[in-house]
Amino acid sequence: MQRELAVNAAGQAFLFTQPIQMRCNEMMAGARADIAVKIYGDDFEVLERLATQIRDLARAIPGSGDVEFDSLGRSPLLEIRPDRPALRRYTVHAADVNRAVTGAIAGEEVGTVIDGNRRFLMVVRLDAEARREVDVMKRVPVRTDGGGMLTLGQVATFTMTDQVGAITREAGQRGSPS
Repeated sequence: MQRELAVNAAGQAFLFTQPIQMRCNEMMAGARADIAVKIYGDDFEVLERLATQIRDLARAIPGSGDVEFDSLGRSPLLEIRPDRPALRRYTVHAADVNRAVTGAIAGEEVGTVIDGNRRFLMVVRLDAEARREVDVMKRVPVRTDGGGMLTLGQVATFTMTDQVGAITREAGQRGSPS
């Protein structure tokens, strides 16, 4: 299974277990693994480094099998922030910027299509490829108070950052299960 999945779903981490055993482990220890190491602290960088060291040590133990992180890593994040001086200059409200971003990414209901006795909401948004392109997002229109049109790029800043994928907590402490 490991070889087949590595070919057909490259880049994924796979762990194999028995479903009932996994559920029992999760109920008893809060982790799906047979053996779990939980580390806690306030600094994610330190937690990440320690989790990597623990994983490498566990992999070196003879007979160890699927040794992986429960959740770790970072995801790219596009941060779109209203540019306050530009908003004042063009008399645009931050809510208008938020509405344009929400409409472009999540979609905005613009009507209803009726087919017999069935109704379908009509939602307009950028297509999946366009939502991945920062330059396209910068061209999304934003209406001004005076009825004019600007682009998001004129009234917002766009920054690509890395965000922590998932942070688990137990007893109020940030944790990184490994």
